[in-house]
Amino acid sequence: MFNTAIKKSLRLYEEVKESNTDAAHDILKNLFCRHPENIICFTKYFDHCIENAKSTEDVSRKQIWLEEATLSLNVFIEKVRYSYQVIELIDSCRNSINEIGNSLFYEKPSEEPIVEDNENDNEIERVITLFNKTKKADKDFALLIVKNLFSGNIADKRCFLLYFDYCLSLASEHNVPNDIRDSYMHMADIALQMFAEKTHCDEDSLHLIKEKLTSLNKAKNTADLEYRNNLLLHEEQNHREIGKNLASLSSLIDAVQIIKSRKELDEIVESISSVESSLDKDAFNEKELNEYNLLSKKLSDILPKKLDTFKKMEERDFNNEAIEIIKQSFDLFTNDEKKYKKIDDAFKSDIAEKMFSLDSSRMSAETYSYYNFVYGYMFGKLDNENKYNLTLLALQYSK
Repeated sequence: MFNTAIKKSLRLYEEVKESNTDAAHDILKNLFCRHPENIICFTKYFDHCIENAKSTEDVSRKQIWLEEATLSLNVFIEKVRYSYQVIELIDSCRNSINEIGNSLFYEKPSEEPIVEDNENDNEIERVITLFNKTKKADKDFALLIVKNLFSGNIADKRCFLLYFDYCLSLASEHNVPNDIRDSYMHMADIALQMFAEKTHCDEDSLHLIKEKLTSLNKAKNTADLEYRNNLLLHEEQNHREIGKNLASLSSLIDAVQIIKSRKELDEIVESISSVESSLDKDAFNEKELNEYNLLSKKLSDILPKKLDTFKKMEERDFNNEAIEIIKQSFDLFTNDEKKYKKIDDAFKSDIAEKMFSLDSSRMSAETYSYYNFVYGYMFGKLDNENKYNLTLLALQYSK
């Protein structure tokens, strides 16, 4: 598929290919390097190399262009996802390379098949040896080796079996992620289709194709069964975990009803939030959903009442404490009115910092009346200047 960057590069190539061949070459080469798996990017670059190889009479230049085309094909084979279209394209590209290569070197026709067969057999054996040395140490690199071997020898039974069987062996390994396993299965499937299309059709080949098709289907069925079993196991584990969390949630909600302090309530509410955040609500079955809804309703009924109870307790405690502070201040003042008739540091530390720091907005009507009485009594005992100072002092501490 084209994206904006590819389209832009191809438009630029078309604009400069006649006037600046070096720049045009760099554009296609850079485009292919960024998108080696893209069929259009590869084809444009490969065809560009082949056209230059055909058009030049300089043998050394022809070889350079041919080597560049061959390298791009090898990279493309490594990166691309196989399909019939891709296989046909690769075959066509190889033919183009061979056509130019044959024009560079003349060999006697009678000796050519024997030399090519011997060289090809030796090359296959060399690559198979490299694959066997590599597969234990680096599976990904080994897969790349055998994939390239097969792509260059599609009709060869040895190459097909080596690639096909290795793909299935990788797919059958324990704990392979499903998407990776599917990829290996897809490689094996494409390889079988390609081999069936390209190989010489005889009884042995047909038997081999049927045998490998059976192996592939068996591997797919085994993988599918394992996937479904793992899915069921995951669901069972998930529902067990949901059951435990719902039980914990129920216990915490029951505990809300019997706690005796606001601190305990805050701790339990925090625990409830933690349990709720761990619940996978999207995975609830009908029973779990109903249980969760009942628990949520129960909590919504209990929690406001409990909060109201603690609020009243806190206000009661505050007012009891406030009354005691006001009384202590009143007693101090009345027991030594001479000392406290002057609003000085002693009055501030002994009376003002305690009594005037009380939050009047939290006082009950009874507490506020008592506060006003004490304040009024003190105010009435002061001269005009200290009444002024007392008013300023009360304002400084007021909330």
